[in-house]
Amino acid sequence: MSDQRRQGFVLADKPIEWGSARLVGQLQRTLLEQSPEPPSGRRKRPTVGHTGTLDRFAGGLMLLLVGRCTALADFFLHADKTYLADFAFGQSTDTHDCTGAVDNAVPEHEARIFFESRLDDIQAEIRSFINWTQQQPPLFSALKQGGRRYSDRARADQDFQQLPPTRSIRVYASEITYVNSDALRVQARIHVSGGTYIRSFARDLGNQLGIPVHLAALRRIALGEHRLDQAGIWHPDEEGTQPVIRPITDALPHWPECMIRNDHDYAALRNGRRVQLENVPEEGRDFFVVDEDGEALAWARSTGGGAYRYARVFLE
Repeated sequence: MSDQRRQGFVLADKPIEWGSARLVGQLQRTLLEQSPEPPSGRRKRPTVGHTGTLDRFAGGLMLLLVGRCTALADFFLHADKTYLADFAFGQSTDTHDCTGAVDNAVPEHEARIFFESRLDDIQAEIRSFINWTQQQPPLFSALKQGGRRYSDRARADQDFQQLPPTRSIRVYASEITYVNSDALRVQARIHVSGGTYIRSFARDLGNQLGIPVHLAALRRIALGEHRLDQAGIWHPDEEGTQPVIRPITDALPHWPECMIRNDHDYAALRNGRRVQLENVPEEGRDFFVVDEDGEALAWARSTGGGAYRYARVFLE
């Protein structure tokens, strides 16, 4: 595998109970095994980064960036995401999900009566998520205060109850996709802006309805323009499946592309020098500089009037 072919991204289905670091490490090892033996006899461990973690109890789509494509990570941290979320009624936990300690509960028969008699209200409340524009992140989160995660501070000091600041969110769609009356659960498909906590919806759903609720399961099915049902998804826990490194330009397919057409410009770009480009987009737009085969050579940003600056050159 050439250096240039090691630039791109992999779409992976993270297994439940896998941490994000484990997934990254597995991809690094797999790519290392696929790479040819160099003359020096030592293979270079590939650079791999992710675009935002999924909780260990959650599964689904993760986008792993390879090589210099890791420079694009921030665009995915803030991208829209879509989840299948299972909300369980009758118990709430301190983390608002299935991993936490139960902090409130009602007898099962009471929860069942509520669930069966108030299902229309549950559906209406979940649909109403689309009206929400502010959210209180959970205490047990990776957000930081004074350089320390809120979750670490809460675990170290049971009296620490200072919640992270509220944040602006957008909910583009929220609908129930499945009702499990036996388990007192509903599954909802929720399409949200980046940085939205699905666990917080469980907490707030319970508060609105007056019954303890927690997030029992979570699966991410879309991230930006990428979906879990696309062809070529890597399943690292299934024997025989291999990761597919997709072209850098496919990571952000809505970006414009400007082409270079000769060896002189190619050499100049390799050395970080700007070249004359046609059809540079309007000021402030990000775009790819590509070769005649459509392969990304650089990420650039327009500064207006046909001028631009390189944000990252992908060539080694």
